[in-house]
This record gives sequence, structure tokens and C-alpha cells, in this order.
Amino acid sequence: MKKELEKLEFAEGYSKIGELKEGLEKFLISCGNNMTVCYTYSNKLIEIYGGDIMLENIPSQSTMTELLGQPLFEVWQELCSAIDEKYEMERLWNTGGKNWTYEYKYRRGGKTLCSLYAKSNCVGFMIIFGKDERAKFEDIRDTLSAAVCRQYDEAQTYHDGKWVMFEPANTSEFDDYIKMLAVKRKPNKK
Repeated sequence: MKKELEKLEFAEGYSKIGELKEGLEKFLISCGNNMTVCYTYSNKLIEIYGGDIMLENIPSQSTMTELLGQPLFEVWQELCSAIDEKYEMERLWNTGGKNWTYEYKYRRGGKTLCSLYAKSNCVGFMIIFGKDERAKFEDIRDTLSAAVCRQYDEAQTYHDGKWVMFEPANTSEFDDYIKMLAVKRKPNKK
């Protein structure tokens, strides 16, 4: 189990809090002030539940450049700059789940504006539109590119909103991204 948890760079400590049946164990993981519960089966991590677990070791520029490649790292930086220019937000690094290496989340007051994702040679940019926000999206649809509207239309809608993932390879859609962020939250920087 220790070896498995060492893969989770954000884990400062863990303690076994129960064995549910043979081979299935429940652990409590701590990271700063955050606590979360994970389940293992035969010493392999299978589920994690709980609050936001943040990465303790934020990836360096060289790590991100190696992961994304120089051209996409520049796209990542420019997208962050475009968001930072309009919004004063808390920024959280996290693991990227099973599909991504890293998640970089913009939030304020416990609400997420958007998230950037990174994996080998790929950048992801996700906005989740709630019910009211989907109606507002329709109001600005005519100002957005056909590619952005197509990605929106093809995105899956869940109980908590429409999860729209973009994979920018350049900066050409950034103006549209900023317009869509304004649907979620008015820019709070002048």
C-alpha cells in the first residue's frame, strides 16, 4: 500500500481506517488541511472520495514543457494569461484524474470558472455550463465560431451541467473562450 500511495505526490500522510472485506481497505489521506478517503483492493488504489486534494509539488515550467512540448506549453501560458487578464481567481493544481496528468482550476468562492488540463502533447480547457448558463450561451452563439459551437453542441450534458472540453492547439479560439467565461462570471478585473 505504501508504494501505491507514494505515486500520489499530494499525499502527506495516510492511515488505515478500516477493512471492509478481505483485500478491500479504507484509508484516510491527508494533504495540508484537506482529508479524503480512498479505497484499495489488494493494495491497489481503486477509488478516491473527498474534497479538493491539491498537488503539493506544482509542476515546473520544464516539467510542463516536457509534458506538452514547447508549442503547446506556449498555448497553455497564453490561455492562462488571457484568463488572468480578466479574472482575479484562486488557482489550484491537482492531479488530472485518469485521463490527464494535471488539472489547473480557476475558482472563486467555491465555484469553478474553468479548468485547464495537461497530458502528453495535449492541452484541455473545460467549461461546465449550468442550466441558466446554457440559456446565456444561446444568446451569444452567433458571436462564436462554428468550431466552438460544434464542440459545445457535441458535449455531454450531465445532472450538474454541460461539460464542454476543448483541446486548443493554438490561440485562435481564445476570444471565444473568454466570451464563454463571461457567461459563467463577469470579469472582475478592470
